[in-house]
Amino acid sequence: MKRLGAVVLAVGMIVAALAWRSRGSGEAPRAGIDDQSGPVVVVCGSDNSAVCDSLRDRLDASRFTVRSVAPLDTVAALNSQEDPDWSYWVTSEIWVQSAISQPGSAERISAQSSVELGSSPTSLVMAKERSVPLAAHCGGVIDWACIFNNAGKNWADLGGNSAWGQLKLGVGPSSTSDGRLALAGFALAGLPAGADTTDLSVADSFRTQLSNASSSNKAAPDQLGRFLTTPAFASVILSSKAQFRVADAANSSKFVVSTPEPALLDRLMVVPSAGSAAAPPPSAELLKALSSVAADQGWESGSATAADLPSAGLLDQLAQLWNTK
Repeated sequence: MKRLGAVVLAVGMIVAALAWRSRGSGEAPRAGIDDQSGPVVVVCGSDNSAVCDSLRDRLDASRFTVRSVAPLDTVAALNSQEDPDWSYWVTSEIWVQSAISQPGSAERISAQSSVELGSSPTSLVMAKERSVPLAAHCGGVIDWACIFNNAGKNWADLGGNSAWGQLKLGVGPSSTSDGRLALAGFALAGLPAGADTTDLSVADSFRTQLSNASSSNKAAPDQLGRFLTTPAFASVILSSKAQFRVADAANSSKFVVSTPEPALLDRLMVVPSAGSAAAPPPSAELLKALSSVAADQGWESGSATAADLPSAGLLDQLAQLWNTK
């Protein structure tokens, strides 16, 4: 899957702005956009709660309203044949891809006018003492295949301490960007290149190992936070590196943080609404606030190379399998 136009070209921004200004006068004005009679509504993905909270504090509440909404709820609303009740959506690229893959949703967001605010690699976080035997067992490199193929196995069989029990994963819910990106990594590790949703019906060995990985997963409201205070909670945490920095950068010396190959990036985007409820490209004021918040939370600016994500349809099916234990 090709990444979205992460940084909008100047020409695209100009065209979008001109298109906005030249709209027919027969359209009804929209509060906060056309007539500035009310605050501009910004919907922020709840799986990036630190960004949402900081943005809410940063913007003028009399002019901007920031709502925290679960990404899947926003995607479902976009597909419900109703125009968005917001002007801008701040979310991970993986949810934008999910939205534009569904009939009815693509026409309600202006993906071509989206702007990338920053990116963060999906990272592996482990206690140092456990990373050493696992790396040795996997030939010196802890990549996606190493994590996926050994999930649920006894540490004694992996060269570790038998008292550690099994290799337990700490993967976020499939309703979060962290969870979806972990599933993308597992797909890249266990499925042939170019696999789509039809391949899963015959991929018996992959489905079996995905079930093992799901069964080994330690679900908790704040998996990363719990792991940082109690490392025995799980063996491997998979999370955006930006969120790791936010959670407890001071404790990073106790852990190993690495980026499993192939690298997967969580890209934070701002996307205008489209259709009859269309919003113009984000203003300089809003972009400045968003970029500042993203940088403060550890999202990195600039282009970065990463593997293409599996299709949104494949990720949806993986999420269903992951949630069925």
